[in-house]
Amino acid sequence: GHGQIREGQTKLDAFYQTVFPDREPSNTQSKGQSSPDMSDEQIIRKASNAKNAEKIKGLYITGDISPYAGDDSSADFALCSLLAFYTQDAEQMDRIFRRSALYHRPGRAQKWDSRRGAETYGERSIRKALEGCSETYQPSTVDRVAMRRKIEAIQPEAEPNENTWEQATLAEYE
Repeated sequence: GHGQIREGQTKLDAFYQTVFPDREPSNTQSKGQSSPDMSDEQIIRKASNAKNAEKIKGLYITGDISPYAGDDSSADFALCSLLAFYTQDAEQMDRIFRRSALYHRPGRAQKWDSRRGAETYGERSIRKALEGCSETYQPSTVDRVAMRRKIEAIQPEAEPNENTWEQATLAEYE
C-alpha cells in the first residue's frame, strides 16, 4: 500500500533553517523564526550548557525559586520563557515543564493543571512565554557543519547527479 501523507511543514521549515540559516523558507506559516526540532533531552542538554546554565539548572533540576523572591509563579514563567527560546512547541514545553523540579514542588502540579478561564495555569504560562519570546535558539556553525555531515551521510550510493536536491544543497556550501 501507499504511505500516508502527513502535515510536516513546521519540521521541514526547521530543517531548512538549519541547512540554510541565512534564508527564509518560502511559503512558511510560522510567525517569525522557529528553532530546529530537538528532543526534550536535547533541549535540556543545550540549555544546561548555555551561558545562563545556572538559571535553567536551578529551575529545572533543583526547583530553586530563591532568585525570584520565593515567588513560584515568577519561577514558573522564567522556566517557560527559557524553554520558549529552545522550542516553540507548546506541547513539548508542557512535557518538559512537567519533568522539572519546579513542577514537583508541593502543590505545583495541581496549580499547573488548575483552570484559569478557558485555559489552565500551565497553558496560560506557556502561551505568555511564547508571546513574549523575541529570540529563538539557532544552531551554531559547529551544529550546521554536523548537519551537513548528516546530509552527506544519507546521500544515495549512486553516481552523483548534479540535478539532484542533495547535490544542489551541498554545492551551495562548497
